[in-house]
Amino acid sequence: AEILFTRFEATALFVSGAEPSTNLDGSSDVLKQTRTLYHTAHSVYSSLPIMEVRGIRDDERSTMRVKYGFPEGTFNLNDVESLVGPYELVWGKSSTENILRDSSQRGFVQLELTRNARRRALALRAFANVAVDASQRRISGYLMGWFADERERIASRDSGDYHPPTFEELLYMDEEILQPILSYRESPDARDEASLETAATAAARLGYEIVRYRNLTTDDEYLILRERDDPLPRAKFWGSYIFALDNYEPIVLEAPYPVSERNTLEMSTQFFEQLRAGALFIAGAHRAASSEGIADVASLDNPENVFQLAHQVVLREYGTDDSPLVVQIRGFSPNPDVEEPNIVLSLAKEYAATEAAPLAVRELEAAFRRLGYSVGYFDGSLALNRFAGRSNLQFQLMNDYARGVFVHAWVDAGVRGQYASLQEAAERAELLETLGVPIVREDLSRWILDANVGGSMSSPDGERVDALVALATEYLQSGNVAYLSELLNHPTLRDSQSTGVVDVSSGLLYLVVAPSEAGTTGLMALNLSGGSAYVRRLSSAELTRDAALDFVRMRDAALVVIP
Repeated sequence: AEILFTRFEATALFVSGAEPSTNLDGSSDVLKQTRTLYHTAHSVYSSLPIMEVRGIRDDERSTMRVKYGFPEGTFNLNDVESLVGPYELVWGKSSTENILRDSSQRGFVQLELTRNARRRALALRAFANVAVDASQRRISGYLMGWFADERERIASRDSGDYHPPTFEELLYMDEEILQPILSYRESPDARDEASLETAATAAARLGYEIVRYRNLTTDDEYLILRERDDPLPRAKFWGSYIFALDNYEPIVLEAPYPVSERNTLEMSTQFFEQLRAGALFIAGAHRAASSEGIADVASLDNPENVFQLAHQVVLREYGTDDSPLVVQIRGFSPNPDVEEPNIVLSLAKEYAATEAAPLAVRELEAAFRRLGYSVGYFDGSLALNRFAGRSNLQFQLMNDYARGVFVHAWVDAGVRGQYASLQEAAERAELLETLGVPIVREDLSRWILDANVGGSMSSPDGERVDALVALATEYLQSGNVAYLSELLNHPTLRDSQSTGVVDVSSGLLYLVVAPSEAGTTGLMALNLSGGSAYVRRLSSAELTRDAALDFVRMRDAALVVIP
């Protein structure tokens, strides 16, 4: 009532001093008793339009009941809805006794609000007066590099830094920030820049910012919702949320444990781009950042967290016609006593045969197999029982909604190690440089196109390429520099121009061998960061920018250009 009083510049505000049941004889019920100070004050102003605010249960619907007409002046139905959310408009009085309504001589509006509607109004009022600098940032770069910095912003184990959101903060995040972001994305031909600026202002009031990010390699744009560098009054570590604006599929990647399950952050980032997913959510704290266990965003014990809210809002906004595939990248350590695949896909229900799985999941399986990983399904067997994943907050929500497809992608430590941080690629690059190979940090796809200047030699045959890939694989698996040295001195590369290229878009390290008149090979690029065993062969005419980007995106072992 106080919020509406201020918003509509009302003449007076009356608040009852007791509950109807305070006095057993009913004398405290101001809606039925005439001998109360509340009724006397009402009588003085009964010739003016009146709005009465009542509370109702959440299993009912907020309703505005109108007798005679609406208050005049600044009263506006749209303003009411913006404060309390949707409500039903009903003309005529309710059947409940109300002597104040019956004695009113002008318009009388009875506004019945659910608890959630009242909380919404309180949330809007709480954050509306927070002074912020909400200028929207526009930056360009490479997502992998950005995520390398983002890792440092995750609350560590036992730090106590994670602060769970209040109900009002969650409601504000939902309606004033996340919903406008998704609405903006879903209208590519008529995007409302003003609404996004409003959302950015709302985000700033919670210590967050909306960053418009452009990938310099693909020119794709993203909106990133992240905690500000100077959050007020303190950092909360609620996570980072990335939404693709261009060329995306109905896929959501989630990393609920980006620290405790090593390299799931890096792997999620790589697959976000590889699968052209529509969104990527990263938890903002180690699952054990709090001694009370409240930082575990996938635990059934912690349903009120921003990670779960983002999951819920996206699921709601997709609707039933275009339900998303939600993939949570998880980590596991192999059981030495049981033969297990590199990756186990679990839909929290048994799938004895691949063919029985949903099409979207089978396509995900194919993407993993394309990278050379063995893939299995949780089939209910004792050996794979630990991968069921039924006690997962996000899965339970989707199961309750009966909407979309949720899948755990359990990845063993060896595979996740291939997605190690940029620091590891930098260390390998330094080693290459020590061995006499010059190092550059460039967009690999552009570097390959610039290097493909011809050459009179034929490309190496399959047997020699396989030998080079085998040496690279041995080096990656063992870390033995002797294999790398043998690779660089291989007869196939004799007299060729070799360069180590750290791809700025993916963070991966490649050995690029450019053609030369005196050399023995055409253009070739070897992956020195790990990935699939696939060797991609293209003619010079087929070597387009998109083909080069696809080579990097799929983490192929080698690219060979046939003159």
